[in-house]
Amino acid sequence: GGYGIEEVGAALQALVNRHEILRTSFEEREGVPVQVVQASVKLEVKACEKVNLDAIVAPFDLSVAPLLRAGYCKGALGGVLLLDIHHIITDGLSQAILQDELMRILSGEVLAPVVFQYKDYAVYEQGAAGQLQLSGHGDYWADRFSGDLPVLELPVDFARPEVRSLQGTSLGIKLSAEEVLFLRRLCNEEEVTLYMAGLSLWLLLLWRVSGQDDVITGTPVSGRQHADLSGIVGLFVNTLAIRNKITGSQRYDEFLKTVKNNVLSDFEHEDYPFELLLEAVWPHRDRSRHPLFDTMFSVQNKNAFWKEVWLTGEQEEDGFDQGEKFDLNLRLVEYGEDVYLHLGYNTTLFTVETAHALLDGYRELLASLQADKLQYLFDLQLLSPASRLLLSTAALLDSVVPANTYSNVFEARAAKSGDTIAVKDENGFLSYADLNYKANQLAHYLHNNGIATGSVVGVLLPPCKEMMVGIIGIFKAGCAYLPIDTSQPASRIEHILSDSDVDCVVTVGELPEGLQYSGMIVDLLSP
Repeated sequence: GGYGIEEVGAALQALVNRHEILRTSFEEREGVPVQVVQASVKLEVKACEKVNLDAIVAPFDLSVAPLLRAGYCKGALGGVLLLDIHHIITDGLSQAILQDELMRILSGEVLAPVVFQYKDYAVYEQGAAGQLQLSGHGDYWADRFSGDLPVLELPVDFARPEVRSLQGTSLGIKLSAEEVLFLRRLCNEEEVTLYMAGLSLWLLLLWRVSGQDDVITGTPVSGRQHADLSGIVGLFVNTLAIRNKITGSQRYDEFLKTVKNNVLSDFEHEDYPFELLLEAVWPHRDRSRHPLFDTMFSVQNKNAFWKEVWLTGEQEEDGFDQGEKFDLNLRLVEYGEDVYLHLGYNTTLFTVETAHALLDGYRELLASLQADKLQYLFDLQLLSPASRLLLSTAALLDSVVPANTYSNVFEARAAKSGDTIAVKDENGFLSYADLNYKANQLAHYLHNNGIATGSVVGVLLPPCKEMMVGIIGIFKAGCAYLPIDTSQPASRIEHILSDSDVDCVVTVGELPEGLQYSGMIVDLLSP
């Protein structure tokens, strides 16, 4: 609208007077952070020449209220209000409340007074009744996260940095009318919400790209289960960790029922603070990862403002590079009758090509279900028919044999990146130069001790850096390697060795107890 800066400033001041949280600062007393509500606070609105976020965005001092800054830019077509507000006093629903109330105040409406303030909620949660409720939720979550907790190993494009980076961007894509129609029909037939159906596909995508059948993903929840909280401004939003186990031999409709039941059960206990769950089940901290999960999923409803700012085309990257707190963050965004897939991704881990491939994979799973929603999970397709045809008809056998061998390619890499870490385990690491040197030593040793080109050499090792020395050294000797699981019974290992006609076994230290083998043994830790 064409409001002047004085009118906008007065309306914003009315909001500050109305909501205590907008007059709240935070101090530490005896080592504990506390809310301090100021009786009155003056909000200055900065006049801006043009829409420029840098004019108002800056770090906040939490001990000084208001934790809110405003700028106003008056243009030919109307005014643009810029707000910078600290997350400690707001969340998505709070912003919707403030936006609605601001427009009503500007239109001259007199708002009914606020009955409950954010401090009332804080007092309840800290009180006996609130603590009793939390303890019941705590038992539930401790059970959901019992046993070994999975760490999702996604196929990243770049090495994960030792300290997690928040660099990221996002990709938006609009689902076709047919895809949306199928999703709506699926929800009706299976009596699930769009959230449950969308989450099931997200879990299946993570399962397929990671190869792991126990998957935890995060999801935001409003944290306002009680009706009295619906109009209060403040930080209520909580994060839930959603855990599902996936069995390939399960039919999709059965899996969807399991997801539905888990979601309904988890959301009944959504009031339990995420930080308390971490204290109970995730005491160790890994600075390279987000605690407990690295991916997020949500369904959001957006108004016309979102459409104008975020998606001006059918498929393009966002206008604002906002960073990304997670490795991957998928949102299904409902805008009117349309549904968009909106994938946030960490750019220190993934390329834009991978982001497109993940969105394509999500849509291919959906297309696979359109063909038959009663399929077994391991039959669901992740590649388009065109991609599958290309792979299956490639003239692999008629192609010219490349001049390079694996050994040549590896040696070129080692020459180029000699000091770079090639492999590491809990006992240390080997650079490319070290790995190449040790592999060469092994290859020469095998040849000098009568192991002919084309022989089969056993690799009897648990996963460790020496395993890579063994594999590459055997390649360099022109031999084939046979990986053998050291946890197998001795009789099973003996059968594998004799059945494969193994001439030599590469290992570390002594052979497993009780194993009888008369052939040549190479200890990779021996000089």
